[in-house]
Amino acid sequence: MNSKYIFIFCCFLLSSCCFNLEQKMGAIAYENNCLSNIDIYDTNTLKNVFSLKKHESKIGTFIIEQGNHAIDNPPFFIDNGIKKYFLLKMYSNHRYKFIACPEYASPIDDSNWIKAN
Repeated sequence: MNSKYIFIFCCFLLSSCCFNLEQKMGAIAYENNCLSNIDIYDTNTLKNVFSLKKHESKIGTFIIEQGNHAIDNPPFFIDNGIKKYFLLKMYSNHRYKFIACPEYASPIDDSNWIKAN
């Protein structure tokens, strides 16, 4: 009887090795090129999600299978009391960059940005 359970347990372990149980992750980068600090807000709830200091960047991840809320409903930011929207750069299907105040950054090619100041 015990050998039957051991056999079933071993079969389970071997079969689980064939499946990819890891969740695939995507990445979102936020970059503040504004001349002041900004507050980033969720479009649906209008709540402050986080803040970025002048010329600060932040990288976050999301689970691809759950969808990307930030791309479906892009966030906005407040710069000196004015509501503004990010420039969205897509590097691949699951890698995005939100650039605040892109007028203060200059592109060096299609995928890289450098700060102008």
